[in-house]
Amino acid sequence: MPFLMANLIFIFHFYRIMKIFITRHGETLENRAWIFQWHIDWTLSDDGIEQAKKLALRLSGEEIDIIYCSPLWRTKDTLKQIQEYKAATEVIFTRDLVERDAWDATWKKWDEVDFTVAKWVETNEALRKRAWEFLDEIMRNHSSWNILLVTHWWFIKWLFAYIHNIPEPEMVWRYASNNCSLSLIEIEWSKLKEIYFNDTSHI
Repeated sequence: MPFLMANLIFIFHFYRIMKIFITRHGETLENRAWIFQWHIDWTLSDDGIEQAKKLALRLSGEEIDIIYCSPLWRTKDTLKQIQEYKAATEVIFTRDLVERDAWDATWKKWDEVDFTVAKWVETNEALRKRAWEFLDEIMRNHSSWNILLVTHWWFIKWLFAYIHNIPEPEMVWRYASNNCSLSLIEIEWSKLKEIYFNDTSHI
């Protein structure tokens, strides 16, 4: 019994709730004009850089163990500002976090796209699967770590839809994230809890 108690004390002493911070990249000129970029690679606007700087300052007070980032330029530009405060933090670039793609909607504005007939390169089910498989992977590999994801609008939407088991038709109108907003999920004993979503108080 003393051995068991000692092990329990050890576990609880070193146990830490896992935190996943999630941010969308800073504004691009195409974002400002409500034009879909998908995988077209553009850098941040001047306002987007300022947003990223404010996000970086907000994150400077958070302990981050590892950063996962989409390899597209708009997320890399956002990460560059974050690294002003997190230069020593390991970064992994992964296409698991890239934006969704729809070849017939690229360079079109929101009001020009009919989402019911858009020719998605990645289906809703495939994107949902990508989101939950990535979440499952980091939960297994980084239990009790604090993680930052630098990613995109559609990935964030489907990640939270999965967490809350939101059906597809309802999901389309929920979980829209602003540029450089911050969301937080906590995971304790494999249970996921949304702490906040799309917080822009720092911008």
